[in-house]
Amino acid sequence: MSNFAIGFRHESHLAIGKGVIVPLEKSPVQINKEILNIHLEEHGFHLKGTIEAKYLLYNPLDNEVNLTVVFPIYYDQNAVVLLDNKELFINHIYPSSLELTLSDFEINQEWIDPLTKETYTPAGGDYEYKTYNPYGLVASFEILLEPHETSNLTVSYTQDPSYENSKYADFIWRYDYLLTPARLWGNYNDLEINIFTPRNMRIASSLSFEKLSETHYQAMYSKLPDENLSFFVTKNRPVRGNYTPSESTLIRSFLPIAFVGVCLYFGFLLISRLKRKD
Repeated sequence: MSNFAIGFRHESHLAIGKGVIVPLEKSPVQINKEILNIHLEEHGFHLKGTIEAKYLLYNPLDNEVNLTVVFPIYYDQNAVVLLDNKELFINHIYPSSLELTLSDFEINQEWIDPLTKETYTPAGGDYEYKTYNPYGLVASFEILLEPHETSNLTVSYTQDPSYENSKYADFIWRYDYLLTPARLWGNYNDLEINIFTPRNMRIASSLSFEKLSETHYQAMYSKLPDENLSFFVTKNRPVRGNYTPSESTLIRSFLPIAFVGVCLYFGFLLISRLKRKD
């Protein structure tokens, strides 16, 4: 969706949040560890996210467990699921029996400015930022765990961000990752989240992260956090390079005129030189 003002185009886009895998019904199977790696890369004027979630699953029972597992992702051909390095077939179902409530899919409606760390509501953003609809079509797959077996499960896919530019000339990108639905597992222990960004980027998050390097941010939890993850990314500009909405309006209005002026100037120089040669 886009909103327009005189001389300035406010662009915004809403992407559906995705997140942790969950059993179709409450299960005794435990997640002993999840490592969530989020790699962000620049694609033109936007970011593209590659999500890789690694789970260490454990069956504490004396009998085998056959699970239908779903994860909040609409039909997506780029998703890959591996169980102990063997690719699993991905089906798509309407999980009407999923034992979750809408509160499990709530995200904070406010945005966080990565430069100032202040919360705000995007200008013109009268729409509501939502995540996955638990009654909509989701991806699912089957896994079989032997008694007291530990297995490695990896889920990977690409994800587009939400974005908006009401505060700066550059976009602020937003990613949402659902964590609270993981309460359907018998137990959920260690969680490690790694966010890898391009250089010269700033991030802000609803959860606390430690900056390990210019491009690597990490969060470690011994149990499931009480809220879902939302994080925000924008270009790392010095203070003098930050633009208010009014300055952005002037810049976006002036740049096309300046570009035409430069083209005319060099065109005039080229014509003058050709005439001199003649």
